[in-house]
Amino acid sequence: MDLKKELLELCAHNSLKIPESANNSEIDICTHIIKLKAVNCYNKDGETALFIGAYYNNVTVCQNLIESDADVNLRSNNGNGPLHCAARQGCTDIVNILLMAGSRVNVQNKYNFILLKLYAWSMNKAKCMSPPTANVGGEQKPGSRKVII
Repeated sequence: MDLKKELLELCAHNSLKIPESANNSEIDICTHIIKLKAVNCYNKDGETALFIGAYYNNVTVCQNLIESDADVNLRSNNGNGPLHCAARQGCTDIVNILLMAGSRVNVQNKYNFILLKLYAWSMNKAKCMSPPTANVGGEQKPGSRKVII
């Protein structure tokens, strides 16, 4: 999937009517979401447009949503925030934007991943063969690949 399709899916999930002209670009769709004051509406996974923009490393979409009061600290069904998405993808510009907007760094997702550890892994993933150790049920599981971020 791509950013445009995911934004359109988010709109459909929330019954947001998108005019045909808005189907031209991600920015048009984002602008329409802002006009409808729906910046914090979410998809079936509990992800907002800000999550989606962060995942796809779209600085313009993220900045526009944040300037329109998107909540940078909302959590998805998995306990991830937009900062988790950006960190996991190695999107340094988005990480910086989210931090400047007040995103909290001392949070764990449902799989007990701490943001800073996740970000460090994503920045060095060319050198790493497996994701960081997951703390599942109090046990350390070195090299676990079953953690969903």
